[in-house]
Amino acid sequence: MTRPAPTVFLYGAGRVARAVAALATERGVRVAGAWSRGRPGADGGIPGVVLTTGPEPPAEAADVWLLAVADDGVEDVAARLA
Repeated sequence: MTRPAPTVFLYGAGRVARAVAALATERGVRVAGAWSRGRPGADGGIPGVVLTTGPEPPAEAADVWLLAVADDGVEDVAARLA
């Protein structure tokens, strides 16, 4: 029996999130979406991934949730998700 590919949701839309999304997609992991506190930068966010923006991170269904925010934002985002 083959396991279904896992899904990941990214909290963050910067360089790390883009790299993780690209690698995950390459490896057959579905990226369910991403969230950013503000608008994506000049680079436009994560190609092929639905981006939600706003002050509160959404509780999204996924097998894995990854915090890919700046170091000084980890505590805040984690507390909002708890």
